[in-house]
Amino acid sequence: DTNGNLLIADAHRGLLIADPEGELTVLVNQVENTNVVYADDVDIADNGNIYFTDATTKFSAKEYGGTLQASLLEILEHRGNGRLIEYDPVRRTSNVLMDGLVFANGVAISHDQNSVLVNETGKYRVLRYWLVGPKQGQVEVVIDNLPGFPDNISQATSGAYFLGLASPRSAPVDALSNKPFIRKIVQRLPQFMRPQGQAYGHLVKISESGEVLQSYQDPSGGFPFVTGAIQTDEGVYVSSLTARAVGVLQLN
Repeated sequence: DTNGNLLIADAHRGLLIADPEGELTVLVNQVENTNVVYADDVDIADNGNIYFTDATTKFSAKEYGGTLQASLLEILEHRGNGRLIEYDPVRRTSNVLMDGLVFANGVAISHDQNSVLVNETGKYRVLRYWLVGPKQGQVEVVIDNLPGFPDNISQATSGAYFLGLASPRSAPVDALSNKPFIRKIVQRLPQFMRPQGQAYGHLVKISESGEVLQSYQDPSGGFPFVTGAIQTDEGVYVSSLTARAVGVLQLN
């Protein structure tokens, strides 16, 4: 934030803040009388308001074998237990802006500060929640039918956004989309028997309207499971679920 504090979406503890000395404080672990089960991503607006996702209110990382397995269970169930939360640090109040999301994931404030973009991983799409203006409170689809599971989203230059696709779409998961009974059976299988992600690197750059501007891919899986990217003057730093280092993409 403007005071040099670091905001943290902690999958076990909720929304945290670390001051420059490293002292941690829990900002939000409950909202509207319910626990924050799986805080996933966070962004802060210019006015200081904080927006973060509670990926699923049902499958906690602690109880279900870690963040990855909890996310897979949420996506398999496909009921929509995720939500977008707004926190006002001045009033110290929080409220749910969106719910019913199938694994609410990455968050990014729009360049004009009028809306917030949210990745709905289980439905392969990016949503926009309008914060102000004539559409305040409304939700729009920015881009859908993505070729992979969208993880994080962040602002890029020239009004664009970087979107990490953690893994290509899963044919077994898609095939079970209208078979809730079979999905329940698959959920109860041992971990190694459930659908698994494919090692494939994919970073997408989209416009404000959802047009795909660039698609950077590594079919070999040398830098797999891309979660997102941060753009600086030196280049684009790319994160991964499993890579041993941060990747750097030189655009010039």
